[in-house]
Amino acid sequence: MSWQHLSRRWASNSFPHPYCHSYKFYIQSAPRLVARVACVLLGAAVLWLAAGNRAWAEDETRQESLSLLRRCLETQTLTNHVSMRIVADLRNPDLHDDFRDRRGDTRLLRDGDRLDVNLQILFNPLGPGAMDRSQRSRLVLTKDIGVWYWCPVSKTTPPRKGVVNHDWEDWFNRKGINELTGGPLDGYFPPTGTHRAAEIMAESDSLRIRGKETLAGTPCHVVEATTPHGSYAMWIAESKGFLPLKVTY
Repeated sequence: MSWQHLSRRWASNSFPHPYCHSYKFYIQSAPRLVARVACVLLGAAVLWLAAGNRAWAEDETRQESLSLLRRCLETQTLTNHVSMRIVADLRNPDLHDDFRDRRGDTRLLRDGDRLDVNLQILFNPLGPGAMDRSQRSRLVLTKDIGVWYWCPVSKTTPPRKGVVNHDWEDWFNRKGINELTGGPLDGYFPPTGTHRAAEIMAESDSLRIRGKETLAGTPCHVVEATTPHGSYAMWIAESKGFLPLKVTY
């Protein structure tokens, strides 16, 4: 077989070279492979841009939420130095009829960490014998010491003895600022301890604005967050000094 004949067979792909078909496969597959790689890279770029936009949007709504919570705290902390009366009506359906309804009538003096709380608890205040079941108490609490006493409402003079405690945080909620003495109106709830709910929410990475809603004719920004104490949602009314009109937890 002449050299010219071999050259013609090679050119016509009829030469039985062991790698000939492999070369043809790679040459024919290369455009498809490049297209697939391009699609993968394009998809990755789209996902990266979408994640970036989402993170930017989440950061923007978090900053707006923080601004609302800070304005809320500015208003609420005005009551850190206050003298006021609070009347709270509570109902516990699990208790006996005589104790199901309670009315807390509180005279609260607060000067920072110092509390002076005069509280009357009236059980079934509208029923017969309410005064016999009711009690009154007084708490004077500082960072160093707390003194508390209680007695029946019918007793006109305070008792000669009281209870002393040096745990300021414990008594701040249990006997100082709680649901009977207007704690929720001032931003304090049982899970938040000595901190207002707005403080706890502001520390959450999940803080965001859920939207806007109207409560009793008042437009509100709905801010929500998941915290170590649970999930909170707060309806903040800008027209009411950024105070929350509703809080769920």
